[in-house]
Amino acid sequence: FPVTIIGGSGNTVFLSPQSILMGGSVSTICCNSSASILGGVCNIILTNNTSAAIIGGERQCIFDRNYQSLIAGGRCNQICNLSQRAAIVGGCCNQVIGGGVDSSIIGGYKSFICGRTNLSSIMGGSCNRICNDSNRSSIVGGQLHCIDSSSQSSIMGGCMNNICGGSLHSSIIGGIS
Repeated sequence: FPVTIIGGSGNTVFLSPQSILMGGSVSTICCNSSASILGGVCNIILTNNTSAAIIGGERQCIFDRNYQSLIAGGRCNQICNLSQRAAIVGGCCNQVIGGGVDSSIIGGYKSFICGRTNLSSIMGGSCNRICNDSNRSSIVGGQLHCIDSSSQSSIMGGCMNNICGGSLHSSIIGGIS
């Protein structure tokens, strides 16, 4: 099966059939199928990530069985541990971890989605998290928010707001705690 490296410097593709690494520098695709890195610096796709892609950015990482996941731009973002069709677009130090499907983080800083959380999104803000089966939930802006074990819930703006303990269809708009 073909493996392609086009341009760039210090790039490596190893045991990754039908994968492509184009441009950028010091990036690696290892032990994957149909993976792609397009540009950027020090990006890595590692261990059984079928059809995963990183487009630009710096120090981005997709590892450990993430099917059709994407990181586009930003810095130090990660998708790992069975997160299918996850996406991180821009931002810094964001993570999608642990078995969720179709979840995304757009921009922001140090936010994460974890623990089998499906169809959920964080857009902007900093240090926000959605975790533990909080399906179809969202956080838009603000900082230090948490949705934990609560599906179909949302927080918009404000600071240190929490929805937790099995709440359903809950919303917080602005405010502090």
